[in-house]
Amino acid sequence: MPDEWDFSTQRRTEQPQPIITYGLCALCVLFTLARWYPTVNPAFARIGAIVSPTAEQIWGGAYFGIFTTFFAHVDLVHLLFNMMWLVQLGRAMEPALPPWGYILFIVTAAGVSMGCELAISGNAGIGASGVVYAMFGMMWVGKARYRGWSEIANRQNLNVFLIWGVYCIFSTWAGFMRVANVAHFSGLLFGLSVGWLFLAPRRKSIWAAPLALTVLLSCLSLFWLPWSAAWSYYRADKAFEAKDYLVAIAWYHRSLRLGGERYITWENISRAWANIALNAKNRGDDRTDDEATAQSESAKRLEGPDPASAPEQSGPTGFHPISPNR
Repeated sequence: MPDEWDFSTQRRTEQPQPIITYGLCALCVLFTLARWYPTVNPAFARIGAIVSPTAEQIWGGAYFGIFTTFFAHVDLVHLLFNMMWLVQLGRAMEPALPPWGYILFIVTAAGVSMGCELAISGNAGIGASGVVYAMFGMMWVGKARYRGWSEIANRQNLNVFLIWGVYCIFSTWAGFMRVANVAHFSGLLFGLSVGWLFLAPRRKSIWAAPLALTVLLSCLSLFWLPWSAAWSYYRADKAFEAKDYLVAIAWYHRSLRLGGERYITWENISRAWANIALNAKNRGDDRTDDEATAQSESAKRLEGPDPASAPEQSGPTGFHPISPNR
């Protein structure tokens, strides 16, 4: 955001109500209902696909998904909790900023929080929590400039956000509630970074580094995640579909080395070797047929050799997890 942007605009008399915030809440409710009831109308099914694409769909070209997942929620509690905070924060933030600045912040925060979640966890989270955390982070830093922000960006609410974030980490680890924790804290970091760079009385240029990092990570989440077991699995699946079985096997092994799910990955490795054996048999190549069959049987026992010394091949993918809340 350039320095010449004027964030000091006072409450705009022509827009006394946070119309944009209310509009976003209405869209969240409508799109979430469409996602919950896809069989009511064919349009509902299409909306659901747009607002909650899987990680594989995003990697496959549905790049808009890192923004549109803001509108989708898992259940009523998830929806009400996020809308409550979105309204409270938006009532204070929206009148203080120019409309285009407010919209740009919301859109960027949605993309950054979702993109970082995708990049780190390999999952496509859903919900507005990442944006809510970003809003609170910017308001916490900017409350010295906009006095009205201190009414909501106070120590008590800061504790609520942090305690809730830690609880969500625990609940995800314990397995009773899956939450997009990376979206929470990357959103908070993004909001703090924007605040320190553009709103703080004494701007701290060092915050350009985490801002650039979160934006870069969200961009990489769409195309290149060599550290991700899910992305490696996705690339393996794409190579398998293209019948490039050796490349697929290399990527499946990479996914395993990165901690990917073992059973289904070994099963796919076994199938890839079986297809190689079948192709060799059809060509009359008995030696390759025997070797590939042996590899397939070995993979079925989850004991297939890891070809770590094999040449690197291009391509990764992702699993098919349930989208966590955020």
